[in-house]
Amino acid sequence: MGNRGILHNAEQEVVRHSASDAWLCCRLSFKGIKRQIFQVTPKFSYSELFFLDEATALAAGHRPCNDCQPYRFKKFKAAWCRAHSQELKPSQLLVASIDEKLEQERIDSSEKKPAFRASLSELPVGTIFAVNSTAYLTTSAGHFLWSQDGYTQADPFKHSTVEVLTPKSVVAVLLAGYVPQLHASADA
Repeated sequence: MGNRGILHNAEQEVVRHSASDAWLCCRLSFKGIKRQIFQVTPKFSYSELFFLDEATALAAGHRPCNDCQPYRFKKFKAAWCRAHSQELKPSQLLVASIDEKLEQERIDSSEKKPAFRASLSELPVGTIFAVNSTAYLTTSAGHFLWSQDGYTQADPFKHSTVEVLTPKSVVAVLLAGYVPQLHASADA
């Protein structure tokens, strides 16, 4: 589940794209908390966003939440340091600096999600890329066609260079050893 703050109004209509630089990837279940979707309570103020899996959330520019999944966040932060801040220990790395970098990579000056070109053979597991506006996931078992319902095995690609949808800083984190959780359909 994703969290970008409160995105909806009293009529439960989405009225903004983001309310925070901290875009989180949260667990669906945490401490037995039960709530209605798009409700604001004194303790929990956010609009629930749902992703197929962690790889999809990372591609959207989210990062693991430190509250509901500190073990995942700790691994992400350590890989971030290996990829971007080798002079820092993970305990020294400010979460705000991660969020700031991700914010820079989420939307470009034309208000669109930026992508970059890269060699398909160099993309790590968990990277989402596009060919002819169709999204795919890189796994250790090959490439899978992405859909909101799950993945299906893709035919081998003739393309050597693709549009990468996962932010460049996150691809570096994946290359540094962070392994995102994937939907079961990606387990060929």
